[in-house]
Amino acid sequence: MNSGDELVNLRRHKAGSPVWAEIETGRMVKLAPTQAVRSDYFRSLAPHERARLVAIATGRGVPKSIAIGRTAARIHGMWVVTRSKETAELTRGAHPCTTMPEGQRCRRMKLRPEEITLIDGARTLTPFRTAADIAATYGLVEGLVAMSWLKYSGWGIGRLRREAERLGPVKGIATIRQCIELSSPRALSPFEPYAQGLFVEAGIEGIRMHPRLPLPGGRYIEPDLMIGDHVAVEIDGDAKYDGVTYGSLDDISRGELKRQKLLINMGLEVVRFSPRELLTNPEYCIETLRGAIERASRRPSQPGK
Repeated sequence: MNSGDELVNLRRHKAGSPVWAEIETGRMVKLAPTQAVRSDYFRSLAPHERARLVAIATGRGVPKSIAIGRTAARIHGMWVVTRSKETAELTRGAHPCTTMPEGQRCRRMKLRPEEITLIDGARTLTPFRTAADIAATYGLVEGLVAMSWLKYSGWGIGRLRREAERLGPVKGIATIRQCIELSSPRALSPFEPYAQGLFVEAGIEGIRMHPRLPLPGGRYIEPDLMIGDHVAVEIDGDAKYDGVTYGSLDDISRGELKRQKLLINMGLEVVRFSPRELLTNPEYCIETLRGAIERASRRPSQPGK
């Protein structure tokens, strides 16, 4: 992860400094009112790295502020998938929010000192407090993505439950607890818990993350999601098809075709969704899945669990 070392603190540059001329010419870009970075460096970053650098700049840029919500998640390098427009989020704790710079939002929060940490020069919520804030503010789907990242990073469910108890009767505590219970350490990408959350919201039950299904010869296969025992959900990632991350496009296509054939030969209904479909057309994904569940219910075959 980038650490923010490339950021330039504009407070230290008076009028006439070459930095201001570079901003005027576009050789540098402002990421926050008091933070800038070289434009070529910023363009060279992957999208999630850019988002993290902007979050660090936001956290550094407002004195006595604390990054919260999605901004805090970006600073931690957590998984973030948003269902609404993302804006910079800050708090001054229990103190009133004064006028904020354009594009930034301030919320009052009651925080304990141990819920605040310093990362790369930005004050931010701790990882658990960040995930809890996202669940309480944005609901089950985004909360599942954040809590799944914690479990993916090694947080056990017992630790998460204890942290939730320490929160007390905060707003959204029921959703926070639901995210703790439903999230899985077996999630391997943010769109798996995102899809899980969409389906749970739609009332679909019996969702499992990466269950191991036995194959002949002591092998096994893990669909991204299983609905009950008869429907497999595969989520395609854009990184798979860049020709670099997972190899050539031909190899990926052959591997996915073989994988899908194995699942179908086990008597399973198989549906595939892309991240774009999950984000832009969740209703289509939900109805497609319901159709697969209905077809599976009419099948006489009963594949092994």
